[in-house]
Amino acid sequence: MVRFTSTVIKTSLVDKLLRFYTGRLLIHLTLILMSDSNFSDSKGHQFTRAIAWLKAEGYAKGIDNKFYPDSTVKREELAKLIVNVLKP
Repeated sequence: MVRFTSTVIKTSLVDKLLRFYTGRLLIHLTLILMSDSNFSDSKGHQFTRAIAWLKAEGYAKGIDNKFYPDSTVKREELAKLIVNVLKP
């Protein structure tokens, strides 16, 4: 009987976590679809909404109000972006 109860608790916890992260993902996707970029050089770019989301979340800051979406990303820039996204 104890095993059954712990299985139910684990299942309940997993269910709650899945619902939480699914909800969070849907919120982020909605923000991407609704947002517009403030970077002067990314308007009309195919990733404008994703760039706007990165800026709105504080993951990308740009330089002089420019994001340079078509330039090559340096290793340091990618590492900094990954660290910013993974911060709690």
